[in-house]
Amino acid sequence: GHLKNQNGAQWPEGYAPSIAGLGNTPYVAWYEGGGYGWGANQPASVFVAHWDGTQWVYDYDPANVNGRLNIRTGRTPALAVVQGVVYAAWSETRSVPNSADTYDTVVVRHLGPSGWVSDGEINFGAIEGKLIIDIAMADVGGIPHVAFSQFTSKSFGASKVNKPGTVQVFKLSGASWIELGGVLNVSTNNYPNYLAMAIHGGRPYLAWQERSASGNNQLYVKHWDGASWVADGGSL
Repeated sequence: GHLKNQNGAQWPEGYAPSIAGLGNTPYVAWYEGGGYGWGANQPASVFVAHWDGTQWVYDYDPANVNGRLNIRTGRTPALAVVQGVVYAAWSETRSVPNSADTYDTVVVRHLGPSGWVSDGEINFGAIEGKLIIDIAMADVGGIPHVAFSQFTSKSFGASKVNKPGTVQVFKLSGASWIELGGVLNVSTNNYPNYLAMAIHGGRPYLAWQERSASGNNQLYVKHWDGASWVADGGSL
């Protein structure tokens, strides 16, 4: 069926779906908003809905007018079921303190009996000019693990220069997100893009896209052996 916002309006611009199953129930996350915004001061919005066997039921956050999960501009959501609980992660714009500039952070929430509960935010490195590209999430031994790729875009006069980016993985430890190993990039001078994560033998495997400034996109895979990220062969 066609999905609508909390006010019943349909919007034509939907992006970046993610799907996860809780028992026999599929959950879908996505973001939408024509031109990355809804007008009337509503930014690009992250939504979650589940299929009850007959129709899509929205898991809204009633704190927001259109039921979105994010506060400011939200994009690229990822879903995972961890120990029978639905978790959602997405990139969200934040303001740089004492500046008109903004940056992206990764926001995580889980769906509790009474609605969406915050699990905090994940940042890596300096925030100035930080842009999140892609996010993946998985249940690793009953603990939420979030992977993301990012880069920085800085202004120099009238021009913007994109700096090399990173791929990293964080896991939830108590109320904090801690990094799992270091940067996964083959080279920190390269530009990473899209990524995917899966669990095999109880260990997370991460695949991502990476290129040099003038080269072609390559695909790489690494897995966590309990102490470090180990490469599974070279470029695919």
